[in-house]
Order: sequence, then structure tokens, then C-alpha cells
Amino acid sequence: MNTEIMDLCTQAVAAARKAGADGAEAFATRRRTREVVYEKNDLNLARADEELAIGIRVLAGKSMAFVSTNEPAALAEAARQAVAIARISPPDDHNALPEGAAVDPTDGELYDPAVAQIEPEDLTRLTAAVVDGIARRDARVAIDQVRLSVEEVFEAIASSSGARGQSEATYLSGFVMGMVKEGEEVGSFTYDGAAGNVRSAVTDELWRGVDRFVEKAVGALRPRKGRSFQGTVLLTPDAVGEILVGPLLEALGADAVRKGRSPLAGRLGDLVAAPAFTLRDPGHRLGCFGGRTFDREGLPIRPLDLIGQGALHTFLYDSYEARVAGRSSTGHAQGGATSPPRPGAGMIEVLPGSEPAAVLERDLGLALLVPRFSGRVEMATGDFSGVVKGGFLLENGERMPVAETMIAGNLYEALKHIVALSSDRLQLFGSTRFPTIAIEGIVVTAG
Repeated sequence: MNTEIMDLCTQAVAAARKAGADGAEAFATRRRTREVVYEKNDLNLARADEELAIGIRVLAGKSMAFVSTNEPAALAEAARQAVAIARISPPDDHNALPEGAAVDPTDGELYDPAVAQIEPEDLTRLTAAVVDGIARRDARVAIDQVRLSVEEVFEAIASSSGARGQSEATYLSGFVMGMVKEGEEVGSFTYDGAAGNVRSAVTDELWRGVDRFVEKAVGALRPRKGRSFQGTVLLTPDAVGEILVGPLLEALGADAVRKGRSPLAGRLGDLVAAPAFTLRDPGHRLGCFGGRTFDREGLPIRPLDLIGQGALHTFLYDSYEARVAGRSSTGHAQGGATSPPRPGAGMIEVLPGSEPAAVLERDLGLALLVPRFSGRVEMATGDFSGVVKGGFLLENGERMPVAETMIAGNLYEALKHIVALSSDRLQLFGSTRFPTIAIEGIVVTAG
């Protein structure tokens, strides 16, 4: 475990107390990045860099301030600035640093030495293999971009109120984007890939992602006019994140509840979704980037159902929002070393159903398959509308690619009208895992 940034946190807290802070917290991150990007039929970026940031949050009475720096030699000056700002900032009775304790460091599953050893040359070779693999699968696929990156992240926190923790994690990701071109015909833009902590697992999933990418791109060629109806849509994992989970997490933020922007305020314990739907924070064990055993304030992260079997269990609280609400923090302070903490979800998953997505497609009758959604979801009302990209009309077990089609509905009603979730799930961008979800009552308008 890297102790350098923990030492910097300890020094920053001591400097803030010496400058007159009544309480102080320091959060530090050291990030090492290697990245290769292929686009416009050429390798146009291969870089390696390293960055360090230390954020200092201080209390002066009931006033709070935050300052960050990337220079270890500037810690004392940054601490003095933070205290000076706090002394002229308005007080808030809810300002405090949470009572912390030493937390267990992250275990080995989040740090893979095989990922840490990857250099830009290795990424270049893998990028070339992906480009060649796509061409061999189908020469009609035009690659817009292939992006591969490696990150090593070391984080630490220390505070005058007892918080102390550190973590180390590796992250390998690879994504491909593009479309099919055949003569004058151009298919719908699509993408796929993989991300995670472990080199072998990510590499294997990346090649499966290449297969999915080619299949989606080829399948979307020569779309036809679809059908207009009000009925069932089948959201792929990407669309689940875009239409359901992303806006839902905004509504679950305790700050949105406090400010009167969330329609879920006052609904704890109520059924807000179909009983088949469970939205869970799995803690740090999703096998993905950002995994640590503690949140941005040094409080332990534990697996937690936000919505369990359709019932609303909790909102997302950091320590400030918890004090305002008279509750305990759920360990959902998010952020890094360049900003103060805020409530939000780190990793998130929707639990699976009982049948594979392919079976759902076959058995739904008339439905619209939604791979991607380009539109807007209003968190406050739940109303959404937008264009389905690369969609398919499902009818009697057959798939037909359709031209851009509009869908419209309401998020909070849609959650109640979930009729099926797939048993297979896809991990997206290394921090979420979703199944395919079938929802009834959505308005579909053919283009």
C-alpha cells in the first residue's frame, strides 16, 4: 500500500490545525494514466501522465471552506487559505466533519499488478489487434474510434475527527465506436467495450464487446419505417442507465429531497417500482474503477438496497445531508481531491430477473428494442421523450431494424410497469451493472 499520499493528508490536517482550523480533513489522489486512441484510420494519441491532488476542507466555528493544490510544498499555504476563507464564510449549524475511524484498506481484488504493468506500447498492440479483429469480422464496419486506457489510482483520507483510510485500484478500459457503411447505405452509430480492475477479465470481455459491437452495427443496416403503438419497450442495459437509473439516482439524492426537487420526498417505505425491481449499491465489490472501502468523507461503504423489491428504502446521504435530515450517513459522499464531497452513488446495480434477454425478445410479442436513447428525462416530473438510436421492432420473435423512432413516457410510471428483467446483465463503464428490462405502457411513434 502506497503510504506517500497518506503522509500528505496527515501533514495537511496538521497544517490546517496550526493555521487555526477547529477541524480539518484532507483527501489526496495520485493517478497514473496511459491511453491510446485510434480514429480517422490512424493512431493519433498515445500518452502517459501522472497527477497528484490534495483537497483540504476546514472548519472555523460553524463555517466551512475547501481549497485544493497539486503541490505538496504548498500544503501549508493552502491550509492557511482555507482557514482564511472559512473565517469570512457564512456559518451553517449543520457544518461539521463526521466522526471517523480507521477503515480497512481495499483488498487485492481492486488492484491487479498485471494492469499496472501495461505500458502505452502494450495498449498500441491491443488497439491494433482490435482494429484488425473488427475488419476480419466484417469489412463494412467503419471505425469511428477505439480508445484503450489504463489507470492506477491511489487515494487516502485523514481528518482531525478520526477518519483515516487509503486505497489502491487499477482500471483497464477499452471501447469501440462506429457504424456500417455499404455503398450509399450507412447504419446507425453504435459502441461497446469493457472496463474493470482485472486484466484477464477485461481483455476477455473486450473481445466479447467487439463481437457485440459488430453485431449491433451490422444489424442496424437498412432500417425501415417502424410502427406506432402504445405498449412494450425492451431497454438494453445502456438504455436502462440513460432512461431509468441515471435520473432515478438524481431523485434519490438527499440534496434533491431537501431542496424540494425530488418527487420521491416523503415516500420512504412506499412501493415506487414493480416488485421485481431492486436497485442496489453493491459496496466496493463490483469489480470496477473507483472501488474503495470508504466514501469521500472516510466513512465505511457497505452494500445497501436503495430500492428493494420495489420499495423505497433510503436516499443517498453524505454526512451534511444526514445531519439536516436527522439521519445517519449512508456512506454516499462522492467526489475527489479537487472538490468538496457531495451526495451521490458510486457503484450501482439492478438485480437480474430469471430469463435471458434473448428469451424476453422472443416472448414479448410486439415491442420496440431500445439500444440507445437520445432525449431528455425530467427528474422533477419523470416525463421523458426522445429518439431511439439503432432500434429494432420485435414482432413474433423477429427483429427488424427501424428508422429513428420516438418514445415517450414517465419514469416513475415506467418503474411501476416493469414486466420483466433479464437474467444476463452487462457491466457498463466499470461502475454499473444492469439487465435488459421490459416496460409496458410506453408511447412509440414511428419516424
